[in-house]
Amino acid sequence: MLKRLTIKIFIIYCYKSCFADIDIYGRLAGGIENNVNTSTSQQSSVVADYASYIGIQGSEYIADKSAFIWQLEQFISITAGRSHYISTANGLIVPKDDLENGKLISGVNQIATSDSYIGIQSSWGQIMMGNLSTYLRAEMGAVDIFNYGYGANGLAVWSRTSNNIVLPNSFAYHSSDWHGFTLGMEYSWNNFGYYNNNSVPLFDSGENGNYSGGVYSFGVAWNYQNFKINYGGQLFPNVGSYNNYGEAIANLNYSIPPAATYNNAYINRLELSYDDPYSIFMGVGIQIADGLGWYGWANSGGSFNNYIVNPGFNFSGLAQPEYQTQEFVLSAGYHWGLFTPKIAYAYGNNLMYGGSLGAVLFGNANQIPDSGYQQLALELDFTLSKRMVLFANYGQIWFGNTLHNVSYCGANCNNGNPVGVVNSSNQAFANQSTIATGLSYLF
Repeated sequence: MLKRLTIKIFIIYCYKSCFADIDIYGRLAGGIENNVNTSTSQQSSVVADYASYIGIQGSEYIADKSAFIWQLEQFISITAGRSHYISTANGLIVPKDDLENGKLISGVNQIATSDSYIGIQSSWGQIMMGNLSTYLRAEMGAVDIFNYGYGANGLAVWSRTSNNIVLPNSFAYHSSDWHGFTLGMEYSWNNFGYYNNNSVPLFDSGENGNYSGGVYSFGVAWNYQNFKINYGGQLFPNVGSYNNYGEAIANLNYSIPPAATYNNAYINRLELSYDDPYSIFMGVGIQIADGLGWYGWANSGGSFNNYIVNPGFNFSGLAQPEYQTQEFVLSAGYHWGLFTPKIAYAYGNNLMYGGSLGAVLFGNANQIPDSGYQQLALELDFTLSKRMVLFANYGQIWFGNTLHNVSYCGANCNNGNPVGVVNSSNQAFANQSTIATGLSYLF
């Protein structure tokens, strides 16, 4: 009897002191959606994953209110039935639509594809190192309030700079709350490239290319009751120099973009929000970027990204024809019993070039006509339980005529058409509508 009591006491003691505090968490979400190219009336239906993930995290007390913290998190696709990630040639993890004609593409079983780290936590905040979300993904998102994957039923273009952007080889600091103020800083080391033999930084073919230098991510926020102001930024230093693309199309007698020499690319986002958990919530956002175009990463390739390959625009004489973007979003919702209706409107101004940060902010930079977008998104949520939500949503995005008639693949899909001019099979910026219904479960 005494032996059994001793074993029982040891088990109770060891349960409380021999093991770390460990939690399993995640999100399972998906929907049946229908996407329509409103210009060609082509449509497709699919069962889509809506940003599902699973993670395990833990902590271990050290001393003086400090603890060792760790986390392993990975993106998953419930529609493909496996964990996977899509990576670039140099390891940048870029989750995206994982089905092509009903088959999984570029899928690799892996763990730690999302936020995964080791670190220290104390009264002064947290320091972490590992595979980490940017500040824009980790701490922002007040205006994009929808359940979606990659369709028009959510603000995918606005959130291109934050959705699923996780930086490898990162070190980050997130402060504790100082009377409503918080801040975060992150640096990702040289995670995409190398120098060539002449010590010139390289960058080519977008995310699959190379450039030297890390990525800086930073932000600050202030909370007061239900109000929040949040600023986040990201800097891509030494994006690189390249001048080969013009040579590739010179023999076709079209306007040749000049050699582009970039210093830095950047993202700036400001969000103001109000959130009453029992009534109205709303947000206003402005985002300006340089060197990204309507894509999510500093990139030298692709039409209407950093420079124009569409004939009819001749930027000869410009020293830095980087594309600069300017966007505004207004979103709102209301908690009405078990129902939560939501609405958002996004406006992307015409692409700009050759302007300072202030000129882009106030729309005074050189503009490319009809190269912006507008988007409307609607959603109705029904709360089934504390953790589960049934939703139905709809979205429509309209691109300007200039964008709507440009091909993403440019010279690689000439097919007898002028370089950069779209044909029926390679349109990049298609006006699209998406309608979907699905479930989201948090645990």
